[in-house]
Amino acid sequence: MTLPLDVNNFPWLYECKNDKYKSIDVGKWMLFYDKSLMNEAWVIAKRLYREDKLHGVTSMKCSTAFENSRASMLDEGVIILYCNNSSNEEMIMNIGKNIIEMFNYKEKQYIYYKTDLQTREGTVATGCKKNHTYKLCNKLNKGKFLFKLQESNPILQIERTYPTKKLEKTYINRYDEYVFQKLNEMNGDAELQSDYKKWKNGINYKTNRKIKINGKIHRELEKKFIIHGNSLSGSWGGAIMFDNLNHIDKNEYLQETKKLNNEVDRENSIINEYNIIIDSVIEKIKKLEKWDDFIVFEGKQYGIPCIFDNIHRENDCFGDMVFTCKKIEVWSNDRPFCICNDVETTYSIYKCSKCNYENKIMESRTGGGNSYVSNVELCLY
Repeated sequence: MTLPLDVNNFPWLYECKNDKYKSIDVGKWMLFYDKSLMNEAWVIAKRLYREDKLHGVTSMKCSTAFENSRASMLDEGVIILYCNNSSNEEMIMNIGKNIIEMFNYKEKQYIYYKTDLQTREGTVATGCKKNHTYKLCNKLNKGKFLFKLQESNPILQIERTYPTKKLEKTYINRYDEYVFQKLNEMNGDAELQSDYKKWKNGINYKTNRKIKINGKIHRELEKKFIIHGNSLSGSWGGAIMFDNLNHIDKNEYLQETKKLNNEVDRENSIINEYNIIIDSVIEKIKKLEKWDDFIVFEGKQYGIPCIFDNIHRENDCFGDMVFTCKKIEVWSNDRPFCICNDVETTYSIYKCSKCNYENKIMESRTGGGNSYVSNVELCLY
């Protein structure tokens, strides 16, 4: 996904559908953000638009890092949401209210709507004094949206780890087309159907002798009537008695599977967009210059880690972390009747070239023998 702050050679990124809306009395609502927030805001805008939650919005565009001479403020970006029928005030205002709600937009006290005609007449930056047709009071206007580089807040602790990405969801384990194909083959096999009736009534279909139901021979003969999933295809890979599937309507079941998979795909799309935001947050954290600088994200303050790029960043030390030695720590099991194995852990030791701050990084951990001595630390130079 192309993000607006990564683009500096053209002014806009666009988003539209293939619905082929006719342009009738076109205008647009405008959402202004601090420029540092544009990547995250655009990801949210695209998700809402693709999920058809921006009712009445026909297309969108987003300002980039390109220096636009028509922009009234250089430290802000804007998302433009296009609408038809600008003269229908009631409809346009309802669209605006929905936009505020869907975006959870808190940046400005008002949001503004202007027609394309007003755009062609000019902006504040080009000398036009009035450049909107409607304005809507924003009751959510209480503070900044998403996250932003801020001055240090002594009340909140600065996290020295990166925010965590979300894991993608997997498809529900369900029978697939292959399983139902095997079911049809087994239902159409007259010999198998005859053997199944015998087996179900406790008769060995190979010898026609009576056998104990659920006994060893009975369980062994059962294998003939089991359908095994095609795990190589990445679908259901279990095993089930064929007759247990005969009550299922294949077409209805597979349609339900498709819907469930589509829902997983939709949720994963949201997760992927969230993870894109996380990547952007992490990149901003990595670019922090001072130890007390931080990024606010989801109510937490994130600062540069203590060690970054092998440099000691704590308290703006900026000393090089130099490898000094490897250490082996051994925990020996000396408790009687305890079956726990001894544990041997190897660490690499680094020290700061300026302040002698020591950082211990675990390299490996293995089980040891009974000959190891408890609580010993060895240094290998």
